[in-house]
Amino acid sequence: LALKVVDYTEHALSAGSSAKAVSYIQLVEENGGKSGFGVGVSSNITRSSVRAIFSAMNRLLFPEEAEAEGKRRVAEERSS
Repeated sequence: LALKVVDYTEHALSAGSSAKAVSYIQLVEENGGKSGFGVGVSSNITRSSVRAIFSAMNRLLFPEEAEAEGKRRVAEERSS
């Protein structure tokens, strides 16, 4: 699977030394195929970026599972 980064953005969620970073990435298959977006959050910007990459790859490779996982997480957030 050959992928290309189309867009990448990162920023802090708050100020201070304990702030978490969020990274957003868009990957596209090099053969002109599907495009996938991913988001990662961590107190470490590198870890945040890697999580975003894996998030986008999971959405490209396993779209049904990624959608189900997203819905599960939203439900958990709403119930807490």
